[in-house]
Amino acid sequence: MATDGNKTRPGKKRTTVSDGKLVDSKVVRLGRDVQAKIGQHLRTMYDEVVKQGVPDHLSELLRKLDGTDESEKTRG
Repeated sequence: MATDGNKTRPGKKRTTVSDGKLVDSKVVRLGRDVQAKIGQHLRTMYDEVVKQGVPDHLSELLRKLDGTDESEKTRG
C-alpha cells in the first residue's frame, strides 16, 4: 500500500505522471476485431430499441415541452 495517503489496490503497480495524477502502469487495449464485434452487438441491441419507437404519451409530452402542441398548430 502507498504511504502517501493515496489508495492503491494490492498487486497493482501505479505510476505518477507529470501532472500529479496516478495512473495504472499497464494499459490494456482491445484489438480491432474485438471492437468490431462489440460494435455489432451494440448496433443489434439498439436497432431493436429504435424500431420500438416512442410511446404516444412521451411524444405528446415532448411536443408540449417544445411548445408545439397540436392545439397550437391549428391556431396559426
